[in-house]
Amino acid sequence: MLRFFRCAGVGRSLLTSLHEVPSLDGAPPANVLLMSGTSWAGTAVGAHVLAPVKAILKSSPKERGALRRTSFRKIFIPGPDGKSLHLSGMRPDRRPKVLELMLEGLARPRGDQLQSDFEQELNLIGSARRKRLLVLVGSYEEARRGFQLLDTIPAGRERCAD
Repeated sequence: MLRFFRCAGVGRSLLTSLHEVPSLDGAPPANVLLMSGTSWAGTAVGAHVLAPVKAILKSSPKERGALRRTSFRKIFIPGPDGKSLHLSGMRPDRRPKVLELMLEGLARPRGDQLQSDFEQELNLIGSARRKRLLVLVGSYEEARRGFQLLDTIPAGRERCAD
């Protein structure tokens, strides 16, 4: 069985001793995998977890090449007050409206645009098989809301998938 949990404020000693916790109940030690690119600093002062590195996950040359050809861009969606919207850190009671405004701003042409930001992004993808976008949100509820909203926009209706 695989379980995930969040435990804030306990420090790195729990992380480095987590495999021993089951032995408190007489159970065998647990297998624990700590993964963090920022924690691997050996004995440097900035190391988060002072434990020896036992494995490094490396990507293949083909994958690294694909990453080098990848481009990222930020699109700022203005809110009603003209300031850029942000969902991260937003109060829970305000998130649904902000999500709606952001998706509307991305899925419909704004200002003098002929195409929405989503349509422009899809047009940059050469392969018809790969013409799809992934929208990351903070919860299943936000995913449902986002799907429902995008499903009402004519250009996005044929592209929305469960």
